[in-house]
Amino acid sequence: MPFYMLTYSDFYLPRFKGNNMESLTFETCFANRHSIQITDFIFNEGGHNYLNQIIPEYKYFLNKYNPFNGFYCGATLKYLYAKSTNDGGPPYETEIDYGIGEGVIIGYQRTCFKHLVIDFLIGVGEDQILHVYRNFYSPYPDNNPFPDGRLALNIGYKF
Repeated sequence: MPFYMLTYSDFYLPRFKGNNMESLTFETCFANRHSIQITDFIFNEGGHNYLNQIIPEYKYFLNKYNPFNGFYCGATLKYLYAKSTNDGGPPYETEIDYGIGEGVIIGYQRTCFKHLVIDFLIGVGEDQILHVYRNFYSPYPDNNPFPDGRLALNIGYKF
């Protein structure tokens, strides 16, 4: 039977004044062993640095007797938007990056108390910056691919 899960988290990092992370995840499961999940991850560093990632994922559950529970493997894509501003004084330096990425994930998901879903995943992949806007000179290349790692713990409500 298909189900839907929604997870929201908002972390204020008190040791780093003005920094916070937010994440909203929606997951739908179908055909007893398949799942599509989409996550919007936002990191804001006191207004100077901003990162937004939209991450769709496909999961294939390895346990065929207990639907949507247990170990899974899958694939992930990523859309990346980042903005960094140095406002220490004129001239103000701004960099805006747009990129994409892909990777593989493995994880473990368990439903507890009929509605509480706990999901732990780890992934590796590669990101590629597609377009960079800068109002200053930088000697670094703009579009070299770079490795990407992912570690997540989702605690959600199953509808």
